[in-house]
Amino acid sequence: TNGRTTPLDIGMGGVVAKKQADFIGKRALSLPYNASQAREELVGLKPVTGAIRIGGRILADGYDAVPAPSIGNVTSACDSPSAGNIAMALVEGGSGRMGETVKIYAEGQISEAEICSPVFVDPKNERLHA
Repeated sequence: TNGRTTPLDIGMGGVVAKKQADFIGKRALSLPYNASQAREELVGLKPVTGAIRIGGRILADGYDAVPAPSIGNVTSACDSPSAGNIAMALVEGGSGRMGETVKIYAEGQISEAEICSPVFVDPKNERLHA
């Protein structure tokens, strides 16, 4: 997280929803800024062209090169033996962008990636119950 993210932004809203009593930060979650649909949300990224690199800036829609406005950034990336090159990012309105292809600027190059769920292995949690 980057100090601006909330449990809702990273898919942990269920943990907060289970709290019945008042808790530190409860009021902050209800502020208009934290309820905005344009907030950055945690998403997964699968490469379409080129490898995804950590720290990459996700370009705003309609931009193919820099300089360009950014709608998010790659927070982590790795090469997984089972899933290939994968990454996670904080993207404005991320949950509503599933399946979209975005352009990412990193280390002087532009690559493309598909926005997907940040759960790459066993999304239905079947391995735990096998």
